Amino acid sequence: MKNLITALLLGTALTFAGCNTTEPGDDDDGGGGDSTAASYDADITPVLDNFCGDCHSGAGCPAGPCFATDYSTIASAADAAECSGLTTAECIKVRLEDGSMPRSDASCPLDEPGCITSADVDAIVAWFEDGMPE
Repeated sequence: MKNLITALLLGTALTFAGCNTTEPGDDDDGGGGDSTAASYDADITPVLDNFCGDCHSGAGCPAGPCFATDYSTIASAADAAECSGLTTAECIKVRLEDGSMPRSDASCPLDEPGCITSADVDAIVAWFEDGMPE
């Protein structure tokens, strides 16, 4: 009887061990392959330049605080009154999530061609939540 129980337990263990659906190199995100966190230079700067740079970079930053310039600026304290006590990156995250930035009008709503997309917003939020890798 003891041998029968041992054989059943071993058979069950081997059966479930063969049920692994991941392949070597897969990660736990369900997408397979290697996943890497977004970086400021490669992933975030292009979005900020494209959708925030007209107002938040350049000579004097014509319509708001200057931040779309470099990593040290984005990691520093925000100078916008509505973001008191936050870093610039935290302020960007909050303003993107609440929809107050980027300012848009009827000609450029979220996800329309040429406008910031939900994927852009999600990428910035994920970058922030991943610790803002440079």
